[in-house]
Amino acid sequence: MPRPLTPKERDLIAFILGQHSPLQDHFGLVEEMNDGGMGSLRFVGRADRRFGRCIGEAEFDDADGVPVSVALNADQRGDLFELDLWKVDFSPLQRIAALVNSDPLTLAATARRIGRAKRLGKNPSRLRGRVYDSA
Repeated sequence: MPRPLTPKERDLIAFILGQHSPLQDHFGLVEEMNDGGMGSLRFVGRADRRFGRCIGEAEFDDADGVPVSVALNADQRGDLFELDLWKVDFSPLQRIAALVNSDPLTLAATARRIGRAKRLGKNPSRLRGRVYDSA
């Protein structure tokens, strides 16, 4: 069932997009995705839409301390497509963090981290330290 974004979802998307994005005022309605309660959303749009590219990423820690990876995806036309939240232990999301605790990541750095883990035969969800907050 389509619904508007919550204020925290809207703030997270605006944070990832940055203040000067042309997509900043075009959020529209969303539908919750069947992801086990991790919080992923699909933006309502035309039926022929498909994934185009990732346009921004961020990470934050959930209330229980488990890292949450966030990817904002656009469709093949460049319109907002998905807000993909992935909690690394696959448990349901408890809350979206305050933006002061979040930092945007570069797509290249995240891709390198995931690629390196896969080459080493490791599960990317088991990596310690994130690009912006190394432990």
